Amino acid sequence: MAFNGIPYSLQVLPFDVINKTKIVTPLDGSLLTFAAEYESTAHPVPTLSVVDIDGEEFSLTAVGTTNLYQYQAVLSQGEHYYRFRFSDGIHLGVYEEGETAHVLPFVLSSGRVTPASGGSTVPFKFEVTYTHSAGLAPVVANVYVDGVTYGMSKQSGGYRSGAVFAQTLTLSAGSHEYYFVFNDGQTSYPAPFGPATFKGPQVS
Repeated sequence: MAFNGIPYSLQVLPFDVINKTKIVTPLDGSLLTFAAEYESTAHPVPTLSVVDIDGEEFSLTAVGTTNLYQYQAVLSQGEHYYRFRFSDGIHLGVYEEGETAHVLPFVLSSGRVTPASGGSTVPFKFEVTYTHSAGLAPVVANVYVDGVTYGMSKQSGGYRSGAVFAQTLTLSAGSHEYYFVFNDGQTSYPAPFGPATFKGPQVS
């Protein structure tokens, strides 16, 4: 019984299931892996091992001789709900896992500023890598430093494999923060997702 006096049920099972899914912000068209680890001394092999994605059931496959089970899929753009269901033939465990990260048409990665600190005359270089699933160029490529917008230009790489964009600035003394916003003509995304920002540089 809970502290507030309202009774609740707690599922106690003779086996344990641990979510091993690691989905970072995935690029549209990428193969995503849903994985769970099943542990049971009495019934080492589950009779049921599935993942439900957006309400549709998919069978998990054992990985070698380990107790890891996985399913791989390419999902459409947006967020997706998933859960695992396992059974030892007697008991059924349902493990609600919530939503995946957004599946996006493009991703922004490796956002950084160099150097991390310096004086007010030091040029600080802001960089980010833009990767588009269809190889489209961005129509907007901006870095926001302390809320002020600065356009970025392509330095190297390909849009499908990853193109590096940069902007170099001198800044006033003090602590600064920044984030990136790109748009491919259809969708706009920041990095990191708000309200978070990258911290730096520290200017003396």
